[in-house]
Amino acid sequence: LGYDDVAKPKPAPDMFIECARRNGVPAEQFSQVLVFEDSPTGITAAVRAGMYPVGIIAKAPVDLLRLSGARVVFSNLADWLTIAANSRRRSGLRQSQL
Repeated sequence: LGYDDVAKPKPAPDMFIECARRNGVPAEQFSQVLVFEDSPTGITAAVRAGMYPVGIIAKAPVDLLRLSGARVVFSNLADWLTIAANSRRRSGLRQSQL
């Protein structure tokens, strides 16, 4: 999904809403959608879409990602994946249930 697929680019929520729509996610479940972003503009778009913004540190500092609305911030995606895998093991969930 790219800028040509939506009317307004980030920080408008259009891109995330369209992505959710194409994947069959109803609007009432948007709050359960994780959005991984490394920019304040992307975090703001996720917040405006009513989704759960996860900040990934790249060029923007942690404080700026949090001020933009990131609910949690990780140094990189691998850190999040490690925590998610450990949580899954503790809860007994299979991959298809995540």
